[in-house]
Amino acid sequence: MNTIRFFLLLSLWLPLRGNAQTTPTTFLAKHTVFAELAGKGAVYSLNYDRIIRQAGLTWSVRAGTMYLPSTNITGASLFVPLAINAFTGKRNHHLEFSFGQTLRYFTGYTVEGQLVKGKLDYPLTFAGVGYRYQKPGGGLFASVTALPSFRPFRGVDGLRVDFLPWLGLGLGRSF
Repeated sequence: MNTIRFFLLLSLWLPLRGNAQTTPTTFLAKHTVFAELAGKGAVYSLNYDRIIRQAGLTWSVRAGTMYLPSTNITGASLFVPLAINAFTGKRNHHLEFSFGQTLRYFTGYTVEGQLVKGKLDYPLTFAGVGYRYQKPGGGLFASVTALPSFRPFRGVDGLRVDFLPWLGLGLGRSF
């Protein structure tokens, strides 16, 4: 009889389970500020990323900026990387896909010696795939992205498209 009581109590007790903490699977921290080395901003960029949708894939939009003074003192460039990202994965580790363009505004002198102010150059179009570390509750953000990029370019022989294999390393904070 005692054995039956023991197994009966055990069978009632086992389904009860308590968790002191739970890890959120939906993103509560939807804002991310980060610096990226190389990547979508060419040399570096300072960026803001915002999660906009979390059904199936998680979607985010990103905007950044990079200022690059010319080394030969003929002008300067402002780069503006814009992208839409989709990423998968639960908890902290994610596979990220991105698509976007980096716009370049140039102020300075051309090769012909003409002064140009705020000219929009040909955009750099990219599609990326990489790894994204981001906790749903906020904190450290890190990413590594492979970015095959395409850029139309007007050379002496006319308009052509350059293929630029590229890599980006991002580090920041989500909140």
